[in-house]
Amino acid sequence: MSQIRIYKVKIRENVLRSVFFTDRNIIIGSIVLVDGALFVLIKALDKSLLIFLAMALDMLLIAIANIRVDRQPLYKILKRYIFFIIRDRDERF
Repeated sequence: MSQIRIYKVKIRENVLRSVFFTDRNIIIGSIVLVDGALFVLIKALDKSLLIFLAMALDMLLIAIANIRVDRQPLYKILKRYIFFIIRDRDERF
């Protein structure tokens, strides 16, 4: 008997968001961008110190991505919090 696999596809969500821009890929892309910017912008430091800074920033990004409050990732909560602070009081609700 063959098994049938059912993939959960969200109809209302964009295909690019559900396939390419997953949370994991966004975090990996941000780590690559931060490391690339660090190596390009800060050339005056020693290589060992530069590698240490890159690893420390990577661990910080991974920690921020893994911290959850009420089963929601911290970066999504921070994004909503920043928009809440920036918007006028009439536009919040």
